[in-house]
Amino acid sequence: MAPLEARGGEVRAAMGPFHGLRLSSRLLGIIHEYVSRNGTLLFIEFMFNTLALHHGLDVSTPRELSGIVHRREWKLEDLSVDGLYHPIKNLSEQVRFRSALREGQRGGGG
Repeated sequence: MAPLEARGGEVRAAMGPFHGLRLSSRLLGIIHEYVSRNGTLLFIEFMFNTLALHHGLDVSTPRELSGIVHRREWKLEDLSVDGLYHPIKNLSEQVRFRSALREGQRGGGG
């Protein structure tokens, strides 16, 4: 059975945002097999999670990637030097945050 065929009359699918991600070598192999067999890969927003679901893999958000959210008003206390964040559009605010984090004025986020 192909991973995305209907099971019991319905196709099970999962989705999530993908601004930054880590993939296991097992999931990369599953993705490669899917593309080789089908000649295409649909939108990653649902494709990677759906393939993981259909192959019994766990999907989780590592702490260092949990700061990647769209349209948030950031404060220094939300940030951590160990995190990865969606770009802050206001350049002067971005520079101020980076300087404070470099100087060790860490927030509590991440």
